[in-house]
Amino acid sequence: MSVTEKLSYKSWSAISLILHNGLKKYKPKNSKLVQLNQEVHNDNKTGSIAVFRNKSSMSRDMGFVVTSEEALIENIETLTHWTPNTFNWLGYDNSRKHIKGHSERNLSQINAFVVDIDFKDALDRDRNLNLVNSSIVLDDHILPTLVLKTDKGYQIYYILDRPAFLSKHKNGSMPVLSAARKISENIKSTIMEKIPATDVGCNSFGIFRIPREDNIIFLNQN
Repeated sequence: MSVTEKLSYKSWSAISLILHNGLKKYKPKNSKLVQLNQEVHNDNKTGSIAVFRNKSSMSRDMGFVVTSEEALIENIETLTHWTPNTFNWLGYDNSRKHIKGHSERNLSQINAFVVDIDFKDALDRDRNLNLVNSSIVLDDHILPTLVLKTDKGYQIYYILDRPAFLSKHKNGSMPVLSAARKISENIKSTIMEKIPATDVGCNSFGIFRIPREDNIIFLNQN
């Protein structure tokens, strides 16, 4: 099974660019990509992301945990939302229906800053596309890597060239997380000055739309 058999080149390019190799390449068990006589080489990666099949499930944390690119590819055609930033671990509650562990302090690496712009409806979204295009270039030279169209707006991905890895100091502080929060807040407040529909209150490192062929309207890997 090749990547292109499951999703478009554009979609996987965006997803792979965001993940920064934060997941295992293959499923540790029952891999369909590794031959029986081959050893699974995953470089000891232990990152996890959460994925969801629709917005309703996302709002109730009723998704499932993915720890490998192979598992993500197998399910990609039915997914709508994900956590683009990687966590140390994710699990389920006692009912095994709800995902737990996707808190900021459990992040292992920050791959992207995402801005959510939500207009009143799809018509208003389309009317404001030119405004969005002119407002998401930061300091007149920092372009987003990816722009996705949502039901009523857009999600803007500023993907890092290299992931920011998080660690906790002995006193419990996480300087990288603190710095990332400030950067995210500055990005959102800058865009909100031109687009009041910018959601400055959403979790900067939470759940967002997953790149798909039908929602990518801009992708510049450079």
